[in-house]
Amino acid sequence: MSVEVRVVDVADIEPLLVLREEVFCAEQGVPVELERDAHDATAVHLAAYVDGALMGTCRLLRGPELWKLGRMAVRSA
Repeated sequence: MSVEVRVVDVADIEPLLVLREEVFCAEQGVPVELERDAHDATAVHLAAYVDGALMGTCRLLRGPELWKLGRMAVRSA
């Protein structure tokens, strides 16, 4: 099994957003309009791949003194 974590350019985050909607909206019942926000355009997005398949994602938001990790979603096995 190979695991790889990559930084994803904001122009290429659509698959990450789809995964987040699967986890937050479909599984947890979060309204779609609350899941995506303006921070997606400025965040650093990370994607985790297992054997080449997207399995997880999160975003990092830079604050004045520290970074905040959020919107962490992992596809169920």
